[in-house]
Amino acid sequence: MKMEVLGARCSVLVLVLVLVLVPVLVLGAACGSKGDPLPPLRLAPAKAAGLTAARIEGRPITLQFVVPAANDDGSVPVDIASMRVFAVTLPASEAAPTPLDLLGGDLLVATLDVQAPRADDARQTTGAPAPPPPAPEPGTPITWDDTTETGTYAT
Repeated sequence: MKMEVLGARCSVLVLVLVLVLVPVLVLGAACGSKGDPLPPLRLAPAKAAGLTAARIEGRPITLQFVVPAANDDGSVPVDIASMRVFAVTLPASEAAPTPLDLLGGDLLVATLDVQAPRADDARQTTGAPAPPPPAPEPGTPITWDDTTETGTYAT
């Protein structure tokens, strides 16, 4: 009789261990991620498309390009608040500035604000024309005229 009670207690103990301990171990092993924490995902806008530069003698340089409508990985909405224009005068034999050269700000000549993309991307189609937005939207062309004096670029 003692053996039967002892056997029943062992069965209950094994059952409790299986029902409680196994799920705890499985959930504990799956909890969290392995390795060091990752920085937040920062999406980079795609490159500006259709870049053209024109200079008529005696007049400033005019740049035209299209504000990116998607991020570099193709995802939308685009993560962009402004576009920067850099300028430098170098002989053709010298190498172009690297991205690290641009960080100092010496070559920055303009910062162009970009309007955040609309959530519904609705465009007005009837009635009076809407006033122009204060800044270009993603996917729209932009024109910039150089207003700096000739020879003021970093050399």
